[in-house]
Amino acid sequence: MNTTDELVASLEARIESLTHRIQVLQKDQELSVQVEKEAAIGRLARGVAHEINNPLQGVLGFVQLMIRSLKNGDLDRDLALDNLDRIESSALRCKRIVDALLDFSTREEGDPFPLDILGLLELNLVLFRNDLDLKKATIEVIGADRPVVVMGNPSQLARGLFNVMANARDAVLEGGHIRVEVTQDSSRVKISIFDDGPGISEENLTRIFDPFFSTKEVGEGTGLGLCAARGIFQSHGGDVRVHNVEQGGTRVDILLPLYAGPPDGTSP
Repeated sequence: MNTTDELVASLEARIESLTHRIQVLQKDQELSVQVEKEAAIGRLARGVAHEINNPLQGVLGFVQLMIRSLKNGDLDRDLALDNLDRIESSALRCKRIVDALLDFSTREEGDPFPLDILGLLELNLVLFRNDLDLKKATIEVIGADRPVVVMGNPSQLARGLFNVMANARDAVLEGGHIRVEVTQDSSRVKISIFDDGPGISEENLTRIFDPFFSTKEVGEGTGLGLCAARGIFQSHGGDVRVHNVEQGGTRVDILLPLYAGPPDGTSP
């Protein structure tokens, strides 16, 4: 065997060895992704169970109170109506979470369909609740009492919401606060997410949607979260806008058109 043949044989052996190592790494990566998915599903399942259990406890308490009042013959009409309103609100919240979970898990791909955007918001709250608890931070949601139906892809919209809310979660400081306000008019819904973190400099505010731009420390962010979120919401006929708040912190407005079609076949 001459020198050229030896070199070719050596290269072929190295290529075969590298190919094998790549295949092993791919299998390891696939296994790692699967483990992460299963762990995420487990966290989501525990979070959903917790989020549903709280309003169900309230429903049970109000029902038991009304049963006792009926048996004693002292049921007050106004108080009963107030309790029924609270029961309805709690039941609707449970339904919204379950519907969103079903949409997200069984209808991730395919054509857009009418869905309750607040259900996907609830699922994201489930995912972030533990992280905020570790920071001793709080979160409140205002104006999310009734379903808000939009036309969209649940997987994409959930990812867009996740990216925006992850920024708020990361920005809020120890003992801080996040406020989510839901408002709507005849044609669109606005989900405003406030955090009382350090805010964004005016210079960085003009670049916040640039790909790979991040205000976080190196290695802590890809700089693609808001860029990807904006693309998702714009593809659904909406938009994302970022503002500094005078009192300190940041406000991110998510705008989406309301579904104008018939309610038949919608998740809500």
